[in-house]
Amino acid sequence: MSSSGKRSSLASLLLTECLCAASFEPSQRTFTTRGDNEDDENASLSFSAQLIILGGIECISLGSVAGELPVKNRVMETISNNLITQIERHTYVGYLNYPDIKDKGEQEDDRRTEIMSNISSNRASDEGEQEQMLRGKLTDVETNNEKSVHSISLEGLSSRQLGTFAEKQDLEKILPAELVLILTDLKNEAFESALKKMSTIMLRQENGVEQEPEKDLLGLTYHNIAVLYLLQGQLDEAVEFSEKAIETKTNSFGENHHLVADSLNEIGVQYFAKGEFEESLSCLKNANAIRVKSLGSHHPKSAMTLNNIGCAHFMLRDTKKALSTFEEAKQLLHNAVGSSLTVGTDLINVATIFCNIGYLYFRLNKYDEARSIFEEALLLQQSVLGDEHRIVQDTQNNIAFTNTIGS
Repeated sequence: MSSSGKRSSLASLLLTECLCAASFEPSQRTFTTRGDNEDDENASLSFSAQLIILGGIECISLGSVAGELPVKNRVMETISNNLITQIERHTYVGYLNYPDIKDKGEQEDDRRTEIMSNISSNRASDEGEQEQMLRGKLTDVETNNEKSVHSISLEGLSSRQLGTFAEKQDLEKILPAELVLILTDLKNEAFESALKKMSTIMLRQENGVEQEPEKDLLGLTYHNIAVLYLLQGQLDEAVEFSEKAIETKTNSFGENHHLVADSLNEIGVQYFAKGEFEESLSCLKNANAIRVKSLGSHHPKSAMTLNNIGCAHFMLRDTKKALSTFEEAKQLLHNAVGSSLTVGTDLINVATIFCNIGYLYFRLNKYDEARSIFEEALLLQQSVLGDEHRIVQDTQNNIAFTNTIGS
């Protein structure tokens, strides 16, 4: 078997259907031939670049009913309880793919011939009209060769054939060394060290911004830096790099791409933490519109953005709108559980939405309803996290406090 064949087999083992087109090497750039067999004359040249994506806070929690925390503290508590302690659920590995770049010119020629043939058969009135029609119809050639990002969380990867995937030697098989070192820093909660390494990558990509893949990877790097600043509670810096991520991703992938929505959701959370709820709500609504369009209204990420919108409505004192939004998010995410490789994460997010609904019921003095939904959340959390995790203990405290106040 050739080295290309070995790489394809490794990618299939690691990533199965989710990343089946990946061809990983211990380098930043990879050219691979895609096709059923290596001698296939119709196989096309594909360019891939490995990457990591930090998920950040996808789902805001309103916190404990026992005391009113400042909003920044609520977000930082979510980071401490959820993001940091479950880093593998929020860290993604994958690749950026540029399909069929070898045959791009040939495809344009074929497309030109096809269009001219159609024009000729329709007997366009003159050569000027032919050329005008040609220019108009060639605009969709690029969309037939769109670059794409494919990723999977470390949790999802662990649930596949490898059992436990967080081992350094396994990561080295599919990622460049610099990315493995960043993942090691994340695992050790060495966020400042990870930020320095990510900033070095950013400078290299900024210097090569006119080239592929640097110009497209740069938006993902800005996003990762924003998340690393958020993990350290540096909200102004997080917002700054999220704004850069949104602009750069939009230029690379288009304004309606789900990667743009990821950064819009993240900056919405950051504005929420800063207490800028109107700005937060605007970003979150934009993120939701893109996610619904690009992923579908029943995707888990669409439901999580709705949860965050509900939190913003609550902080803007629109409790009725907040509750209806939470209920919609709960139903969507409940129906979506099991549709992704990260069932554990989905269940935790369902529980977070349940707790937010319970929080609202508690504030509305509906203690029986609050207790009931807190208990549902607790069962979900225990099924994933066990009994000792702080998230589980916080929900137990919410139940106990609700029982005390409501008795």
